[in-house]
Amino acid sequence: MCKLSCEIETPFAMGSSSLTTKWHENWSRAICTEERASIGTSAVASYWIVDPKNRIVLAKFGSRLTMADAEQYAADLRNNPAFDPSFSELSDLTEVVDAEIDYASAARFARESDPFSHQSKRAIIAPRPAIFALARMYRLIRNDENIVLFKTIEEAKRWLGL
Repeated sequence: MCKLSCEIETPFAMGSSSLTTKWHENWSRAICTEERASIGTSAVASYWIVDPKNRIVLAKFGSRLTMADAEQYAADLRNNPAFDPSFSELSDLTEVVDAEIDYASAARFARESDPFSHQSKRAIIAPRPAIFALARMYRLIRNDENIVLFKTIEEAKRWLGL
């Protein structure tokens, strides 16, 4: 996973209309402090940015998503001094085709590991039916009306006011 903690506005935060599901292309142009680590066994890299100025976390997950990936993401956020649990989140699951997360693991994660508060606005982009269903299951487990699911980045950005 590539972790970026930005002290300045990213192209996304500035409202770039050219934002696509390949966020990492825009992120690489941001001037940020970058740390790299591998996460789980994802076939495609996962990325996230903590943007304290705009109080948001931007996350993109690769083709395979495991509970270990989610746990690592949560731990990395909690250990990041720029992160605040009240930040909003834009989580892109567009490229996820294989999610190895069961109900019991998701419920435990919701109770014990989820780093975001229930007041955080959280947009999850999940255009594939199976991944959308998984995200919906998590929203119901978490019992959080501030988690909203979307099929497109544009809808999610609009809801978050970006």
